[in-house]
Amino acid sequence: MLIDLPYEAVCKITTEELRETLSSIREDYQARKEGKMKAGVFHANREIDLKKIKKTIRAVERVLKYYGVNLDA
Repeated sequence: MLIDLPYEAVCKITTEELRETLSSIREDYQARKEGKMKAGVFHANREIDLKKIKKTIRAVERVLKYYGVNLDA
């Protein structure tokens, strides 16, 4: 079955999913930074993991900015 969605709907779905992802990865970053999360997201070494999580946060923020999302709101 093929569903034809307008461009605006696809953008809205994409940005909302990315917002959720960004929120989740930010929470993971805080938990890992504060020592509340013992297991790593990307790496077992805490410092390496924090760097990789931060890099992922910046990447998701960049994609959201491309879609015109105001991250300060």
